[in-house]
Amino acid sequence: MSVLVDYGCTGTLTINSIVMNGPAWDITDLTELWHVIEQRGEDRVLPGAAGVIPYQRRETVTRIDLELVIVGSVNQSGTPFDNVITGLRTNIDTLMTSVVNPPGSGGGTRAASLTVPGASTRTSNVHVVGLRRTSMLLDPANLRAAWEGILQLSIPVKFT
Repeated sequence: MSVLVDYGCTGTLTINSIVMNGPAWDITDLTELWHVIEQRGEDRVLPGAAGVIPYQRRETVTRIDLELVIVGSVNQSGTPFDNVITGLRTNIDTLMTSVVNPPGSGGGTRAASLTVPGASTRTSNVHVVGLRRTSMLLDPANLRAAWEGILQLSIPVKFT
């Protein structure tokens, strides 16, 4: 049976009350969220002169891709499924419904919290803009079904 172990090594991410690091699915590396934030702004070129006039940069929306593994052997609480293919579909459906599909209210964001090892929990609102598959393993005879992909986030304001 294929169950994720050592999940949450780089922290835990919760989106819309769904913990994204567990026995059924895991974002394998959250280190990119620890301190990432894009900046906007640019300096002004001085026509006919060397150099530029420097201008202050500001934080802006950050787009990030996170690797996600989903298995079909257990549900999010670790309870085994009778059929790994059905379990995989159920786990993907759960994530699509609760995390990926746009909410119908507010600014379209979902509440998120990031717990970093050795640090306090940080929060932000995020847009989940996609989930796309990169590979899949289907081996029901050996009770294995796994789906690997990319969870795409757009973070309007950094985690604080």
